[in-house]
Amino acid sequence: ACVNGFSVRSDLGIFFIFAKLRGGEMRSIISLCSGIGGLDIAAEKHFDAEVIIHSETNPEASAVMAHHYPQSEAIGDFRFFDPTNLEPDLIVSGFPCQPVSKANHPSKRLGTDHDQWLFPDIERFIQNMKSLPKGLVFENVPNLRNYDNGAAFRDIIGSITRMGYRTAWGLLKASETGAPHRRSRLFILAFLPDSD
Repeated sequence: ACVNGFSVRSDLGIFFIFAKLRGGEMRSIISLCSGIGGLDIAAEKHFDAEVIIHSETNPEASAVMAHHYPQSEAIGDFRFFDPTNLEPDLIVSGFPCQPVSKANHPSKRLGTDHDQWLFPDIERFIQNMKSLPKGLVFENVPNLRNYDNGAAFRDIIGSITRMGYRTAWGLLKASETGAPHRRSRLFILAFLPDSD
């Protein structure tokens, strides 16, 4: 299957490699909606970069982040942090999936009307930085592509593209990376064309 011109199983990995080469040197990562840092660990290893700032509001997850990232500045809720002096190379975010997740009860699956729909806040944070990051990596549930006939997903891709990024997306199962379970996730990868 192809998604945005990329084969889900092979070319997404190739895009990661392409992003590493085209993205230039990546040294600094800002993590928004960090959770316990799973996406951060992958980004640090792939790009040989370091998480310098992380944002998480859940106390238990924040404690895990503080343990694993003592050198990283914890900013709490990023919506109340001024990013105007920030110039990271990469933004990573596993923004909340509850608004579109099939695991959530249909009556609570409110999409862009859900109070946890944070993508517009993430976009605003990025646009208010001193300079745009070279790359963006987002992770969410597969149903993000289909919710409301794909309207929310198209809005996200449109927003990223309007900021000037080249974008690709695809589904990746945990089992395809060697994990003993199938948990499928949607990844959105974006890099500025002139970031090399």
